[in-house]
Amino acid sequence: MVNFVDSQKPLLYRLMKWAGVIPYTVEIEPGTKMKFWIPKETLKKPKKSEKNSAVEPKKPTKPVLLFIHGFAAEGIVTWQFQVGSLAKKYSVYIPDLLFFGGSYSDNPDRSPAFQAHCLVKSLRILGVDKFVLVGFSYGGMVAFKIAEEYPEMVQAMVVSGSILAMTDTISESNLNQLGFKSSADLLLPTSVKGLKTLFTLAVHKPMWFPNRLFKDFIEVMITNRKERAELLEALVISNKDVTIPRFQQKIHLLWGESDQIFNLEFAKSMKEQLGENATMESIKKAAQIELHHENHGTVELVNRSQVGNTSLDSNFSGYRCFVDGSWKESDKFSGTGWFCTSSNGEPPTMGAANLRRSLSPLHTEFEAILWAMKCMIGADNQEVEFLTDCSDLVKMVSSPTECPAFSVYLEEFQSDKEEFSTFSLSLISRNANVKADHLARKVRTEPLHITFVNNIPQEWLF
Repeated sequence: MVNFVDSQKPLLYRLMKWAGVIPYTVEIEPGTKMKFWIPKETLKKPKKSEKNSAVEPKKPTKPVLLFIHGFAAEGIVTWQFQVGSLAKKYSVYIPDLLFFGGSYSDNPDRSPAFQAHCLVKSLRILGVDKFVLVGFSYGGMVAFKIAEEYPEMVQAMVVSGSILAMTDTISESNLNQLGFKSSADLLLPTSVKGLKTLFTLAVHKPMWFPNRLFKDFIEVMITNRKERAELLEALVISNKDVTIPRFQQKIHLLWGESDQIFNLEFAKSMKEQLGENATMESIKKAAQIELHHENHGTVELVNRSQVGNTSLDSNFSGYRCFVDGSWKESDKFSGTGWFCTSSNGEPPTMGAANLRRSLSPLHTEFEAILWAMKCMIGADNQEVEFLTDCSDLVKMVSSPTECPAFSVYLEEFQSDKEEFSTFSLSLISRNANVKADHLARKVRTEPLHITFVNNIPQEWLF
């Protein structure tokens, strides 16, 4: 039986490559390797004359952001939503910590200090000498260790759902409060019930998922159990061994008010310990996970003479993707949604994402079609008929030279269009586009930035 979580990885990886990051494995020392997602512009393919030469990463030219994940999932799964938002202005580096994803070591050292050492050594190999650190949960503790031991490299920090050090007192108190005997029981669940409990603690408002999805997550994401349990053991230190470093960097604490693992009082206490260089921001109706959810061949394009309501008969080949955008001047976000059906009887797929509110409803419609196209490319759907109820959008892409204000969108549209073997964009009535419209409206009103691809909340389904 296909593992659903594992089957989504190729799509995620394609989307991340489109967003501007690619995988690269660094050998730190014999027996120790770390997998990263790095800016693709730093890893140019060799020329034909240099075909047998090794590809060496180049020094990044933009400000560097280093994102360090927590215990629940590997790096790119944790930080996927940040990549699309930040990769154009920053050089984004996302590692898998040792014993997560593609990283491994035969060194017996399991301390956060060793994780920090391996990360820094990897970054130097990648040509990175200064960066802003973003650490979540366990990754936040590793981030603090990097800032303490390599202050000349860390320009500033953002920490979420973490603490300076896990003392035996804090560990015991937290576990008693949450009802667990050990950190491994909490963070390395072996059953669907255990994983559901962890997710309940990690989110403000739990969403329903089928049990099979939880089983698949455990199988794919919770691996290297022995080594990860050792990481948790090495995390706890004696109260008498704790010292509070004097950090030179600015540190911003970003906290969910509903965080049940490290509550708001932990954050306030830590801010006081860190001193005047620390600032803090709390987010309502958010726990830990929500803090991470804040774009060849013959081409057939509808022209002016073809603009009209398309007949949606059942005789079509390939895929039919309904697209819509939702915009309201008073809202923080715009909403985009798509609903895709297949001529070969595959189950429908769908997506919904909110974006910072665009300048106009037409801007949102354009963002919706661009995102839907990228999702189809990521899913390797080559023959796609896109359908929209926005006549202005269809007219604009039919006569791009008449719309200089949308030139950036139009250039991206033309570039993505070339990825399809068969492509069309047609106008349909609003009544024929209710599913995409429903998704766009729903996601527009969400308080935080979120993206769903084939994991639409149950209560949103039609």
